[in-house]
Amino acid sequence: MKANSELASFILGKSVQAADWATVRRVLAYYTGIPGHDPLLALYARGALDRHDGRHGRAITAYRQMLRADGSLNYVQLDLAAMLFEDKQLTEARTLFELLRRDSDLVPTAQQAIDQYLAAIRKQNKWNGTVRLGYKYNDNVNNASADRYIYLFGLRFDKDPASLPRSANAISYLANLNRDFNLSGNHYLSVDGTIEGDRYWDDHAWSETNATLRLGYQYRNLKSWFSVMPSFGETWLGGDPFRRTVGASIEYGRWVTPKWQVIGNYSYFNKRYSGLYTIYDGDLHALSATAVYFASPQTILYGGVTVQRDMLETKYEASARDGASLGFIKQWNGGFNVRGNVRYSFRKFRDYSLWDTAKLRRDHEYQFDLSAMHSKLRFADVYPRLSYQHLRVDSSISSLYSRTGNQFTLSLETSF
Repeated sequence: MKANSELASFILGKSVQAADWATVRRVLAYYTGIPGHDPLLALYARGALDRHDGRHGRAITAYRQMLRADGSLNYVQLDLAAMLFEDKQLTEARTLFELLRRDSDLVPTAQQAIDQYLAAIRKQNKWNGTVRLGYKYNDNVNNASADRYIYLFGLRFDKDPASLPRSANAISYLANLNRDFNLSGNHYLSVDGTIEGDRYWDDHAWSETNATLRLGYQYRNLKSWFSVMPSFGETWLGGDPFRRTVGASIEYGRWVTPKWQVIGNYSYFNKRYSGLYTIYDGDLHALSATAVYFASPQTILYGGVTVQRDMLETKYEASARDGASLGFIKQWNGGFNVRGNVRYSFRKFRDYSLWDTAKLRRDHEYQFDLSAMHSKLRFADVYPRLSYQHLRVDSSISSLYSRTGNQFTLSLETSF
């Protein structure tokens, strides 16, 4: 066969049609060295094999070479458009699909496939959003220690009752709107805006609203993505300006296998507070690494580590926080969906506290989150969700900073 171009071409073509990639790989190893071989078939087989192996950049290049040699190969154009879609090059894919849609020589099944691809592109190119509204109960809205006494310089003082944990009830809300604009090729402009908060009707001083706008660049392909996202944030506490945040995040993610994904993120924020809270002014640097395992279409497991540095202008409030987390997302066939996450962090402060100059503050932080919903409990695409969060902080300055908190939320949520 190595000397028979017709036989080799026949076997190569049939192997591509049958998706027999082992045979395609063996024949391609010597096919282009056979006198009289078909160069277009070689490109077609090489491109198909690269597509199967997830090397879409090489496959797209091979198919474009074929079309430069013979622009009438509509089946190659269709495969090329599909690969562009898979490689996140939506603008080019849409242009080619729309051109092919006008080709009367395509069989009906191909026309149907084109319509499905165009519908998927329209869905990915539209504005997306989430709206959530619910009730929240917080048993420690002021993040206070339950210790009734403060120990300063070896003396014990009674705490003001207002300084002990207080419970409160809130209306919790969130509205998010986002869109990714495919500029050309694998290049995107991403826009993301969020307003969220809690309005406590029985303790309004702790009502909080956060508004965040993120606008930046993304590069995406079949197996990876990279983004640079500047962000701007405003926070109001009790209805008054509380904090302004300006910063950016850089993220890289990659599918290392069909079931494993790794993500790295670096974030920087400059924080400016109002009034008495200016002691928290400064910079935040955070570095995280996360691994995600897609155990099945219904089960996702993930874990990660985070290194965070609060470089504040007030030294005794500056700190280093290192942590780790584990989580899961599980959906059952009946429609029941549960998400859970556990996190541990160790926080070390840079200088002695004003309230205790005998020891440096060290905090051990433990957090547990759990939420559940059922897809059948819905009305007009609005889903109820029940969420719980537990936070415990064990501090070396226990009477001031050790605390526990529990939050229960029942919300209605819709996405579009």
